[in-house]
Amino acid sequence: MFPDLFVSRFRVLRRVCRTAPALLLALACLVSASSSLADSLNFAQATSYAYSGQDRTGSVTVLDGGAGIRLQGNRVRAFQFPYVVTPSTRMSFSFSSSVQGELHSIGLDADLWTSSGQLFQLYGTQWMGLQNFRNYVPGAARQYDIPIGEFFTGPMNYVVLIMDHDVLVPTGESIFRDVRVYEAGSNMPPSVNFALPTSDLTVVEGESQAVELAVSDDGEIAYCDMFYNGNLQRRDTVAPYRYNAFIRSLAPGDYELRAECADEEGLVGTATRYLTVVAAPPSNTPPSVSFILPASDLTVVEGEPQPVLLGVVDDGAIAYCDIFYNGQVQRIAPFEYNYFVRNLAPGDYQLRAE
Repeated sequence: MFPDLFVSRFRVLRRVCRTAPALLLALACLVSASSSLADSLNFAQATSYAYSGQDRTGSVTVLDGGAGIRLQGNRVRAFQFPYVVTPSTRMSFSFSSSVQGELHSIGLDADLWTSSGQLFQLYGTQWMGLQNFRNYVPGAARQYDIPIGEFFTGPMNYVVLIMDHDVLVPTGESIFRDVRVYEAGSNMPPSVNFALPTSDLTVVEGESQAVELAVSDDGEIAYCDMFYNGNLQRRDTVAPYRYNAFIRSLAPGDYELRAECADEEGLVGTATRYLTVVAAPPSNTPPSVSFILPASDLTVVEGEPQPVLLGVVDDGAIAYCDIFYNGQVQRIAPFEYNYFVRNLAPGDYQLRAE
């Protein structure tokens, strides 16, 4: 649970920044210019700290070589990321969650104490911080592009990620990918979405599944890569970006399908789908049928009884068994035919079970 008692401190901070001397503003502009050269957050390289005394139990896992991160349980981390937020600053990222906790939020801060006016809640059962983008719908990852400069400005030191779940066994999950802070008007990464499949799905081993990307950019697309569980499937350099054949060759298991598309300036946009491949059911085979009795061909005297018993095995349920003598059906299951033999007239007979 995050107390909402630092809002006034944040407002004082903004007022101080606005009345800063010219030298401080010049320094802020210098920091902003330098940070814009490295405005994508690499979680594998950034130093992180516990935030607001709320970082407790669970896991923090770096994904995609640093482009993404997964917080599970009750984890609240601040990642070092100096940037001077101007009225034109925006933050873009993708977010997904398979388990709802109390607070799933992102923001920037100058220090390690809660500034709720700089935190954007995306999801969760409780309320804290800015609610303008609290619109995540469970399922596939959602892309966000937030004009953070319309809500606060000033020098920041950290990107803050919140996965708050204050329960005995916290299981909430937040996955953030491709976190980028930039100035409006600068080059944007490509917008990448899965046209097909339209959502996470399960397929049967050996089945085909169309995979197609919808990609747009303010410039030219240099390439699109398709990965499954981190393995490069193929790189395409021209549209349409379709990857239709490889799904049917996947063995049973769980797979992450990840698309990465780069523009000519090297900015990368991503999209993710999750795929489960289940084993194909065994093909149906005919029942195995044998005569238990009689155990072999035999001769009987007219009027004598002769038990007739079938042994039947199948991978499913037996619908019926027929016994024929010289092509004439005798009767249907149960699979014991003990009396009809003594009624047969002298002659040769073929007993056939189906």
